[in-house]
Amino acid sequence: VTTSADPALNVDLGGIRAAEYSKIEITMQLKGTLSPSGGGQIFWSTGGAAMSEATSIRFLLEQDGQMHTYTLDVGTHSRWRGRISTLRIDPCDTTEVEVAITGFKLLH
Repeated sequence: VTTSADPALNVDLGGIRAAEYSKIEITMQLKGTLSPSGGGQIFWSTGGAAMSEATSIRFLLEQDGQMHTYTLDVGTHSRWRGRISTLRIDPCDTTEVEVAITGFKLLH
């Protein structure tokens, strides 16, 4: 259950080559009251640099409490390049939401 309006999960990728992966796939379920304009967001860090809005993608969330798979096209983002050391998944922007992540994939 999220305890802040900015919940996050960090994933160490060990410096993968961004050019080898063009999409991120996340399968998750959100139960609770989401903000009407709320969404998820993925951030990444290259070479240990700080994460920022400039190195992120936002995505809309299904608000029906069911499991959904979200496919994010990071390969088209101008800052998805070099070696990616860390990903940060912000599953929503609301407190008191039950989050279940059952799948996470980097796709070619």
